[in-house]
Amino acid sequence: MKKHTKYIIEYENVLEDGVIDDIMKAFDSIRGRRLLKGERNKDRKNYAHYLGMWKNDPYLYYTERKISQYGEYWLGRYREDCPEIEYSMMSEYPILENFVYRYYETGDQYNWHVDKSHTDIQLKISLLLFLNDDFEGGELAFVNDNLKIKPKKGSVVFFPCGPYFLHSSTPILEGNKHVVWNCYGQKATPPDKTYF
Repeated sequence: MKKHTKYIIEYENVLEDGVIDDIMKAFDSIRGRRLLKGERNKDRKNYAHYLGMWKNDPYLYYTERKISQYGEYWLGRYREDCPEIEYSMMSEYPILENFVYRYYETGDQYNWHVDKSHTDIQLKISLLLFLNDDFEGGELAFVNDNLKIKPKKGSVVFFPCGPYFLHSSTPILEGNKHVVWNCYGQKATPPDKTYF
């Protein structure tokens, strides 16, 4: 475990090379396919594929389920290693996930942003799983902590969602970067009546 700050924690070598190779083989089939409209734009200059969209493809569905299992395990570790995060979680509601495969080509980047939802789901914790490190640039940068994390193949980084954790992926100078991203969120179902 590498504690970059109190809340930004990296776990190294969470996946063996063979597991990563299997994941990358599954993703070979979706690289280059049509993206969601607006997914690649001036701020988000990378390619994204929401893994939940491929439920009809048994190989990709199996890959997503395996990534989910690994993610749940390491999320549990993060919650143990960063107990303050529990104050942002609602124990009475389930934790939701939506894994996204992102890849960056030379010149691509992800401008400064905050991980937030465009729905009624409240995002709580971000996960970035690095699938390779044979590229130049592409650091995970946090503006408020003046921190840059160089991606390492097989490592996962967790941090809370919210405005303090404004972050970016610096431009890829050479090569291609492959990551799996997820924000764990919760959807609070409102009660039938409101009490004041």
